Amino acid sequence: MKKHLSIPPIYSYRRVSHSIAACIVAFLCYTASLHAQDEKMWIGIAPGPVIASGSFGNAYKTGIGALLSFRYKIRNDVAVGFNTGFYTLGSKADNQGSVDALPFMLTGEYIYPVGQFRLFGGLEMGLHFANLNQGAFKGRSTSFAFSPFIGARYEVAQRLDVEASLRYTLVTNANTSTAALDPTTGSNVGWQLLPIFIGICYRFGE
Repeated sequence: MKKHLSIPPIYSYRRVSHSIAACIVAFLCYTASLHAQDEKMWIGIAPGPVIASGSFGNAYKTGIGALLSFRYKIRNDVAVGFNTGFYTLGSKADNQGSVDALPFMLTGEYIYPVGQFRLFGGLEMGLHFANLNQGAFKGRSTSFAFSPFIGARYEVAQRLDVEASLRYTLVTNANTSTAALDPTTGSNVGWQLLPIFIGICYRFGE
């Protein structure tokens, strides 16, 4: 006598599909909780080009720089910290002269996680300590600066991210005797910089 396979009623399939959906939701909630419990602090280092912009770009060429950063999360989506590093830009006037700067900036940023990406944007403010060497003119300046920025971090390994960021940095002139001079006219110009940094971040702390 042949046995016939019985077809389960439609409601059994619905129960299975509901169970699968519940498992998927539970898994997504679990992975989201893991991201919410990630490390509270990180340090980073990132080199890159520093583009002289505006009237400052008429006097100085694109230079190089590096960024050393520290962040501490005060909320899952907000971090505070500081940046330091260096910039160096050469003069366009017969390739003579340069500006070397050491920034020290306090910063705050908003973080928006998207999968393994962490998009961020924020504002930093602080001081730029600069050495100016323009032919016979030499001097030092300490200037206030502020810089809005955007960027993204991508998780490549546990506790390790690759980071890319773009900044618009405006450095005010400390005074006319030590501010950067346009070597073609001798006039005072402001500092307008577009640093582009790509580097790595190491996350730590619970």
